[in-house]
Amino acid sequence: MKRLLISLVGVLPALVTQAAGSGDLPLTAADHRIVISVTQDERNQMLFEMREFLHHLFNIHNALANGDMAAVARSAAPMGEGILHRLPASVRNDSPVAFQEMSHGMHEIFRLIAKDAQVKGDIKYTVGQLAEAMTYCAGCHDTYRLQIQQRKRD
Repeated sequence: MKRLLISLVGVLPALVTQAAGSGDLPLTAADHRIVISVTQDERNQMLFEMREFLHHLFNIHNALANGDMAAVARSAAPMGEGILHRLPASVRNDSPVAFQEMSHGMHEIFRLIAKDAQVKGDIKYTVGQLAEAMTYCAGCHDTYRLQIQQRKRD
């Protein structure tokens, strides 16, 4: 632990000097994610759905911490319904097939979490399922990005 602290103390001034000298923080890697073109309203809807997922994930984690598997099931159930059907048809029709498959897979794992929380009641098992669910979240965010584009509607 001391070595780590000493290493950090030794590297931190160099990073601060580099950032201060350039006027900006160091840049991250270029964004090579696949673009999903959406209108502003479609983007707002998709971001709303993502925030809803975060709220449900918080509730699931809180319920697990309290050993309340019934609350886990109640919180996971709405996430198992899927969001694609709540999005405009243009997003559903224009999004990449792999994006749609990822979405279906994510919703399937939440359906299983809700069911297994009631049937099995095993906290450790549910935590493992949540780890699998998070691979869908991370995979999607690592692979895709929303880009606002004006589209003509029929």
